[in-house]
Amino acid sequence: MQHKEWPVCLILTATPEAKALINMDSPLLRRVRPQEICPIEFKTDGPQLKNALQTLSRKGGVTDHQILEYDEFIQILIHASARRFGVAVEIGIMAIVNCRTEGGEVLDMGHFADAYEERMCVDDELNPFVAEHWSIIDTEKIMQRFDEERNLLR
Repeated sequence: MQHKEWPVCLILTATPEAKALINMDSPLLRRVRPQEICPIEFKTDGPQLKNALQTLSRKGGVTDHQILEYDEFIQILIHASARRFGVAVEIGIMAIVNCRTEGGEVLDMGHFADAYEERMCVDDELNPFVAEHWSIIDTEKIMQRFDEERNLLR
């Protein structure tokens, strides 16, 4: 792994318990840089998520028609993604694709609702983009079910 002409870098993912093990092994700790990816929060990560989606919208040839300017919308997206940045961006990309597939140029809540339904296979009552009381939907359980079903298909 320390070959001068062909250096190799391994990226390993693990549970928090593995991080504790690495921190106890000083020779290993000198060779690795543990990084924890925490769930996203509206206050700290909302602006970055909004900027990412605005850039993707622009590059995708659609306008967000100010929907991304609403704090509540970004909060719904963060909640819908079970506070996972990558999933939030993925839902955004799917919404943009849905908009373009329909021949539209203006991204709206319906595109995000359709993207969430497609990705998570849920009805309207469990879709944070449709449900009136979106904040009480347990999106962690929905995400867990999605992951379990995806693993069964492999």
